[in-house]
Amino acid sequence: MAADRPRRNFNPAKTPRYGRPSPFSPDKLVRYSPKWQYSRLMNFPFCGSCFRPRMYSVVVAVDAASRTNHDSTVANRSAYGVYFGPHCRFNESGMLTSSELKSSGAELEAVWRGLEAVLARRRAGELEGFREIVIMLDSAYAANVFRQWVWLWEARGWTRANGQPIKNQAEIQRTHNIIRCMEANNMAVRFWRVDRKWNEAAAALANAALDEAADALANAADALANAADALANATLDEAADALANVALDGAALDGASHSGHHDNGTYYDQGF
Repeated sequence: MAADRPRRNFNPAKTPRYGRPSPFSPDKLVRYSPKWQYSRLMNFPFCGSCFRPRMYSVVVAVDAASRTNHDSTVANRSAYGVYFGPHCRFNESGMLTSSELKSSGAELEAVWRGLEAVLARRRAGELEGFREIVIMLDSAYAANVFRQWVWLWEARGWTRANGQPIKNQAEIQRTHNIIRCMEANNMAVRFWRVDRKWNEAAAALANAALDEAADALANAADALANAADALANATLDEAADALANVALDGAALDGASHSGHHDNGTYYDQGF
């Protein structure tokens, strides 16, 4: 059964084409093209060849970030980052608005966003003829889900070995299905798990999205507080004005009352 599965694991150590005698580090293996706005794998395609780009292959780094798992306010939700290369106009990041997308679930969503970013470029007429997408990530969970575990869960009716339903099933099935469609159209999807230090660019995008959301929330809170203060002050001012008007009306009434008594007194004096 395993032999029938497509190979979704990318491990440079398995072949000398990615470095001799041992594989090069990711910063040597991945090279960005400012002209084409994507990153490519570098390799030795055959014995004696020079180090050159691997044809029809694109590398996309993805990551997710989450500041807390305790509530679902905007500042505490998760965010994702999709990184094609330095200053690339196709780099993207954003908040993941579902309150359930925390921790590992956010990593799965980041994979989905990375695949969608590549497919969007293909729909726009770019990356035509590309046969391989390498998703670079530092999440062991997300990598193992799609290169190993998903077939086991699917065979068991999307349950774990203990019979319990797997977490993040909807996100896993959605991404698994789109990968299958890509594979059916001769586009391989590989998952390359790297050390966190090699995925800092994608992580920075995700954290920037969290920072922007936190700043926006703080600004909104300040604006709300200012509005509340303004409303309170306006209410106090209105109350003060009303009291002043009451005082003026009372004084006027009192003055009118004294004037009337005086007139009456004068009238009576004159009358008798």
